[in-house]
Amino acid sequence: MNQRTTNLSGLPTPCVHGVGGERPGVRAVTTAPRGSSRISVCWAEILPQRLHIVSRFFTVGLIVLIAIIGGCKKKKVDDELIPLATLEEQMHSPDPEIRGGAVRQLQWMTENPSAAVPLLIKATSDKDAAVRYEAVHGLGNFGAAAAEAIPNLTAALKDGDADIRACAAHTLGTMGSKGATAMNALQAASRDANETVRNEANWAIKTLNQVLEYNRLHPQPPKG
Repeated sequence: MNQRTTNLSGLPTPCVHGVGGERPGVRAVTTAPRGSSRISVCWAEILPQRLHIVSRFFTVGLIVLIAIIGGCKKKKVDDELIPLATLEEQMHSPDPEIRGGAVRQLQWMTENPSAAVPLLIKATSDKDAAVRYEAVHGLGNFGAAAAEAIPNLTAALKDGDADIRACAAHTLGTMGSKGATAMNALQAASRDANETVRNEANWAIKTLNQVLEYNRLHPQPPKG
């Protein structure tokens, strides 16, 4: 008896290969004559597809797991934020690493600038250059909300550490229109001996001029 092509239900079906006039595109299961236990399935085609589907589910699951772990890690960091009173105490530590750690915590307290900014301003005159740098850098996270720091940032443009001068110039560029009060100091910094300081000062000047021009073209209506 000749072999025939059937589907798993036992009904005749065309072969996937489309041999001998049969339609391609349909999975085929070839069976031996009735009563035989030998069944041949097109595993060479079915298995790669099944593996592809499984790998896609695995990839999606892995992405979701990473997102969950990342969210938990962030929450743990947030839960471990040091209280403000403790940070103030650490700011007076004789150890510059402790003072620097306190400053790094303060620079993320952007929702409470009235508490964090004064402490960061004080740290801009710390005797340790690394602490001063962290303070100057951290003030940039507050933008215009740290405008009261402009005189201190202007003074930092003359710091003996070039990295601090460059960072101060960049931070002044984040102060919005109020940062324009430091324009003369930035012009002087644009002639600094250090290239990075010059570049940051020029960037700040360009940014502040753009803000001023925008405000000129889009004046805010008077309040009240």
